[in-house]
Amino acid sequence: MTEKNYEAVYSASLSREMEADRYIVIDNESGEILDTASGWGYDSKDNAYRAFEYKLRHGEKDMRPAPTDEETTRKEYEAAREFYNKHRDIQEALVNADAFDDTYTKYDEDGGFTISIHDMTNKKRDRFSPEVVDRILAEYGYTDLEFSPYALHRLFLKEG
Repeated sequence: MTEKNYEAVYSASLSREMEADRYIVIDNESGEILDTASGWGYDSKDNAYRAFEYKLRHGEKDMRPAPTDEETTRKEYEAAREFYNKHRDIQEALVNADAFDDTYTKYDEDGGFTISIHDMTNKKRDRFSPEVVDRILAEYGYTDLEFSPYALHRLFLKEG
C-alpha cells in the first residue's frame, strides 16, 4: 500500500467566503494546493479525500486546475453576473425553478431531459441547486460558458 502524500485541510478563506466550513487538498511536502473543488472547497474532509482519490484514479482529464486566489473566483462570478444580466430567458427560468420547493427532471430515451415543476413518471426529484441550474443552462443551449453552474447558482441566491 502506498503512503498518501496529500492531506485534506480546513481553508479559512473559502470558509469565510462560503460562510460554512470548507476543505481543500494539499501536498504534504510542498504545501501546494492540489484540489479546491473548482474554487468552492469541500464541505467535509471525507468528501475532499473521496473526490480527490476519485480524480487520481480516473486521471487528470477529470481535474480542473485549482484556482490559486480569490481573483479567479471573482472573475468567474463576474462572468456569471454579466451573463445573467444579458439573458432574460435564464433569469425567468431560474426564478421559476427557485419558486418551487421541488423540481422534476424527466430523462428521455434519447438522452435529453425536461425540467418541470409537476410530478412526472420516470422523474428525478431535485431541490433548487447548481445541478438544476446546469440542466436549465443545457436546456436553453448554453453549454460552453466562462463560469460554472455553481457560480450562477450562488449569484442567483445572493442577487436573485
